[in-house]
This record gives sequence, C-alpha cells and structure tokens, in this order.
Amino acid sequence: MADNKGGHRNALSAFRKRDDGAVSVEFAIWMPLLATVILLIADVTAAFTTQAMMWRSASEVARGIATGRLTAGQAQNATEFTLASAPAFDADGFVTVELTRNYSVIGTGIVLSPLGDMRVEVRHLVETHVLAQN
Repeated sequence: MADNKGGHRNALSAFRKRDDGAVSVEFAIWMPLLATVILLIADVTAAFTTQAMMWRSASEVARGIATGRLTAGQAQNATEFTLASAPAFDADGFVTVELTRNYSVIGTGIVLSPLGDMRVEVRHLVETHVLAQN
C-alpha cells in the first residue's frame, strides 16, 4: 500500500509541475482586457477627430450666418452633422450654433456609445448689417 500512495503522490506532483496550458489560461484572461483597451483607444481617437470636425463645421456655419452668407434655414444643409436646434440670435448680438452626433456612430461605436450624444456649441458675433436685416 505504501507504494500505491507514493505512486499517486508522484502523479499528482507531476501534474502540478506541468505548465502545458499555462499560456492558454493567461491568454484567455488578458485578451479581453487588451481588446477592450485597443477598442477604447480607437474610439477615443475617433471621438477627438469627430469633435474637431464638429467644431470646424459649427464655426463655419456660425460665421456664415453671422456674415449673412447663410440663413438659419440653410444651416442644416451647410453641415454634415445634425443641428441640435435652429441657430438662434440672442440679445447680445451673437448667433449660437449647436451640433450633435451620437457616439454610437463614432469609431467602432462599442465603447463610447453609452455616453449618448457628443455636443458642440459655437457662438459668433453677428455683423451689424446682418442684425439690421433680422
């Protein structure tokens, strides 16, 4: 009987020392985290790029309205992004243009989509001859 117990101990000890599947286990643990980080980097990069494009577009639309080249009605056709509301003139002589885009259509649309909408707002001083027309 002593030989039999020693045989089981040797087999169990040999099993513990084997590391054949160790790499597979480590890969299974780290791969989802690595994939999430890569997707996050891609989505954040795309979000920053989209935000810069939205700022530029909102600025161009606001400048167009402020100089009289565009009317508030033409504003949506002048940008590829969605106007959050119609461009508005305020009492201080500024026009406000607010653009929006859903995070689900930016980048992979996986990581940032729970955040909802990205919004960009630009205010531009309206020229006096345009104010006289409105």
